[in-house]
Parts: sequence; C-alpha cells; structure tokens
Amino acid sequence: MYCSLSGEMLEKDVNDTGRPRYHCLDNAIATDRSVESMRLVRTLWGLHAMLERVAGSGAAVRMLEHSLRLLDPYRDCAWVVEKAHFWHLRESIDRETDVNTPASFISRAFTAFANRLALGMPDTTTSAWASGSDAFALARAAGFGGIASAGARDSAAVELVHIDGYVWLTYRQVGQLAHRIARALRALPGVQRGDTVGISGPNSFEWACVDFACMLAGLTSVGLHTTNNNPTTAAIVNNASIAVIVAVHDRIVSGTAGDDEESESAVRWSVAGIADQCPSLLHVVAMDVSTDMARRSTANSPALQRIELHSLWDMVDPMLDAARTLQLEPPEEQPVGGTDGVVSLLYTSGSSGAPKGVICVAQSFYNDIKQRTFIEPHVTVSYIPLSHSSDRMKLWEFLGNGGRVGFAYFGASHWLAHERSKKSDMVVQAFGASSAPVRALFEQVCALRPTAMSCPPNIWNGLYGLYLDARERLHNDTLALASVAALFGDRIKFVVTGGAPTAPAIMTFIKQLLPNCSFSNSCTCVWP
Repeated sequence: MYCSLSGEMLEKDVNDTGRPRYHCLDNAIATDRSVESMRLVRTLWGLHAMLERVAGSGAAVRMLEHSLRLLDPYRDCAWVVEKAHFWHLRESIDRETDVNTPASFISRAFTAFANRLALGMPDTTTSAWASGSDAFALARAAGFGGIASAGARDSAAVELVHIDGYVWLTYRQVGQLAHRIARALRALPGVQRGDTVGISGPNSFEWACVDFACMLAGLTSVGLHTTNNNPTTAAIVNNASIAVIVAVHDRIVSGTAGDDEESESAVRWSVAGIADQCPSLLHVVAMDVSTDMARRSTANSPALQRIELHSLWDMVDPMLDAARTLQLEPPEEQPVGGTDGVVSLLYTSGSSGAPKGVICVAQSFYNDIKQRTFIEPHVTVSYIPLSHSSDRMKLWEFLGNGGRVGFAYFGASHWLAHERSKKSDMVVQAFGASSAPVRALFEQVCALRPTAMSCPPNIWNGLYGLYLDARERLHNDTLALASVAALFGDRIKFVVTGGAPTAPAIMTFIKQLLPNCSFSNSCTCVWP
C-alpha cells in the first residue's frame, strides 16, 4: 500500500511466511500521522482475507480502499492497495554504484534487510544436525539469546526466531557475525589482506558467515570438499597457498577412518594428515568446539604443533571482539585490486582427475549474484555442499534479494555416489538407489517449505524411487505423485536440475510431479 501524501510505502514482509505485517520502508518519512494511518491499515487488513473469500479479490481491494478513505483521520491521504512488489523491498540495495564487489553488496544487504530472517538451521531439539553437533553454539557464543516463536518476533528480547521447524538468524545478526569473524581473521599473526582461507564443513551458519567474513576482510576464500582425501587436499592447500583453514573438529583431528568410503564415519581428510606437507598453513580455526578442546585433542599430533589453533566461538565473542583494535578497510575497497581482485578460488571435486582450480575475481562473482529474483516468499534450501559453486552462489543471490536460506543436512558420503556417477561417460541410472537418504533430506525440506529448490540428478532419482514405492503401495499413480510432491511443502514454485545430465525419464517425471512449477535444466550436457 502506498500513501501519496506522506510518500509512505506499506508493504507485506515477503521474507516472512505471509502473516500480514506492514511497515514503513522509509523511516525518515514515517511521521506521527502516517504511523497512525498505518495502525488503521493493519486493523483493516485483518479483514481483507475474509472479504476476499466472500466478495472476490477485486471487490475486496475496492472495499478496503473505500474503508480507508472513510475512516482515515487524515482523509487527504490517498491510499492505494497493491499486490506486493518485491522490487520495492530491494531498491535500497543499489546495484549501480561506482564500485560493485561481493563485499559491498552483502554489506548493503545486511543493512537494508537488517530485521528480516536470513539464515536458518533445523531445530535440533527435535532432530539431530550432522553428527549431533550443536547447530546454535555459534549464535550463543556471539551473545544472541534464546529461541522464541515467530509470534514474538517483534519483541526486542527475541534473538533467534523459531518458524517452519527451523531457527533463524536475522540479517543484522549474520552481519554482526561476519564482521566479527572478519576482524578476527585479519588479526591473526602473519595473516595479511589478500591471503587465502580454506573452509570445510557441512552447510551451516558457520560456513556461510566465514565466507561473508572473508569477503569483508579482503581475504580469498577456498571451499575444501569434505569428500577429498589427504593428498588431494594437500595439493589444493599448497596450490592456493592457504594460510588459514576453518573447519569442523573432525576435519582437524581425524584421518580416514577406513576403506569403507560409504560409511558416514569415514572422514576423508584431516588437517593432522596434511599439515606437515603444507608450509603455508599457519592457523586452524575450529568451527564447532572451544579453543581449549581443539588444543587438547591435537596435543598428541606432531604435525599440528607448529600451527596455532583457535575457535570460531572466540572470534564472535562480543567481549573479545570489542578488544580488537584492527580497523578493516571499507567493503567498497575489498578485495585488493578492486573489481579485478581475486575473491575466491573454486576447485573441482576431482571426479574426473586431479582437482582443477578456477580464479574468481570480484566482478565475475558479483555478476553471478546481482540479479533480482521475484518469488513470493523468497525461501530456498541449501544442502549441496557450499564448497561447490551452485549452492554458494544461490546463498549469496537469495540474501542479496532479501530472501532467506535454510540449511538441510545431507551427509558427505551421499555426495560420493553423485561424484562417482559423473566419472564415466554414462551417468548411473540408479533410480531408487538413494531413496532412503533422500527421504531423510526431504523431511527437513518439507518443514522449511521452500519456494525454490535445486536438485542434482541423484536427488531426482531418489524421489523417483519414492514415487515407484508409493505407486506400488497405493496402486494409484495420481496419489503416488501427490505423496512425493508433498515432500516439497506447499509453496514450491521453481525447481532446477543440473550438475550432471538428467535422464529423459526423470525429466518427464519432474514435470509430472510439479506441473505448476517453473522448471529449468542448468546442465547443457546431453544425456548419452
């Protein structure tokens, strides 16, 4: 809604679940008069859904406008009821500034959408995350409070919001975490602007915030695949001259557990296993344990004795952050070299030989994430490892558009099957082979109810297996399709396949499964 007199735009918060809530997009214009009118609008809008059911959409809008003209104490206000236009909420992120870098872009998003939900993790009070690790330890270390329901979201005491089976950080909180980590990384002895930082672990608050921090600190980030082995990871660390690795505790202290690559406990590489081969590595930061625990657990590892160990929890501690005197360069000045400066190194998974590296400069990274997107509401799920480019670019793109991203856990061993399927000329048609892990993944997806989701072929194959099982059980094709479609929740509007060729039969299945969704195939390779 727009008030022509005050210039005030009242818009539904599309980042929310759709619960009517209106706010002024320009606080400088929000006079007492417009605030009083806003209260009236909120009251009347509560009747809109009922009017729409009784009289239809057009009549409901006309009745609402007429009521505003009659009841508004400032009748010279000309209220106009409009459908939510997402670009209204995104105009505050100027995409045509003199300097456009990932650091300046995400910094503007943290400010423009400060009070909106940004990143979410499954509620581990009802479901385990990864190997039972505490998904919210980082938030608590940062001084954020307890978990509250969405109904209490407007309360100043609320720190973390529980909604859709997930617990959420706001843009302001993510920005605070990223800036604290950025300052802490740059304050490490021997670390200079332009140095390289490796990141390894499941998709999480920690992974995302470290990635944002690297951009804000002028450091080059490198995603280290959890499916790599020691020789492959050592080669990447040396090739990229990585100075700092930020990783989960298991990635620091454990070696390969055995020859069973399918076992969830078979950790593929560890810092302890590569440290003596990587002279550039100076610091290791544990994502999920304290500094004391990291040091105790590595006390008997000779290779780690020369490396300084830290905890991400200490980096986000508000007291420790306040004591840091380092001042970072403005986001517009990151990275070194401006738009031609290197912001990230992307390495292939090694599925077709030795990993190959790609240099990503600020301008090309920004070009990939700057596009406006228009989905209502703007919610997606991230489960494809962030060390790959696809989900990482999606994370940046959604946050640049004021949306929210919920992380879902999908074990590293499941990705090994996907990577192996790309090693030969023929992609394995393992329809149904991965149905069990896919069902577990979609329990999280269904809770989140995304509006957009990307799936590589092995996920679609798993869903196809669930469909075949349901069809055999229900003896009805329509009901079988409906049971699988329900796993996406009731808001899905856009789906993507890619990463490898998708079988023609699966392509047909996807279109039958979600006939009302926009569908895209991002893989240009032809099915053999």
